[in-house]
Amino acid sequence: MTDSGAIKGLDAREDGVYITYVPSAGADPVTKKLGSPIFRDYTMTVSGWNGSKTITFPEHHPSYPNTTYVGIIGYTMYNVDIQFPQMTMSGRNMYFPDDVNSVSVTIRYMEI
Repeated sequence: MTDSGAIKGLDAREDGVYITYVPSAGADPVTKKLGSPIFRDYTMTVSGWNGSKTITFPEHHPSYPNTTYVGIIGYTMYNVDIQFPQMTMSGRNMYFPDDVNSVSVTIRYMEI
């Protein structure tokens, strides 16, 4: 809000308080709900593969379509053949080497 725009509205509704911001450059007004974000966690288990595996996590929580992917908050690998398997991440993709047979991952989403 440093572009000389202005807050033009403050609206109390049943589900919270909203502000409306109008940018000075003529862009459309934006209305946002005030308050803390709501996070939704989802645990996904994938198993039974041979060889390396790449898992792509959903962009939105399967039960909450108005969410967006935030990141991984934990995972457990099962049936691991070596002591320290190397897992790598890239965006919403998680790569596992040949030595892992299944994984349980907890993914965090934020309501938008």
